[in-house]
Amino acid sequence: ECNRLPVLPEAIKLAKAWLRQRNYSQYAFSLSGFQISMLMTHLSMMGQLDENMSELQILRITLQYWAEYDCSSIAEMKSLRDILKSYPTACHEQYSA
Repeated sequence: ECNRLPVLPEAIKLAKAWLRQRNYSQYAFSLSGFQISMLMTHLSMMGQLDENMSELQILRITLQYWAEYDCSSIAEMKSLRDILKSYPTACHEQYSA
């Protein structure tokens, strides 16, 4: 996905910085830097992200998806976790912030 969407690594770095600035790691059930990078990769693979988008547009779409995702049940949370685990970590490992 990094080849198809060259701005994705920079968007991932931006998302990780956004999470760090807000101290999201201190909250239970919060999104980690790894998970947000996998979520961005998932959105890209699902066609939700376009190669003409900027880093900020990708971050906005990712945060909007995260905000609208219904995690009201454990089954749904497990479903999102399974989705995130099912994608390779090449972008995350190569472009970790």
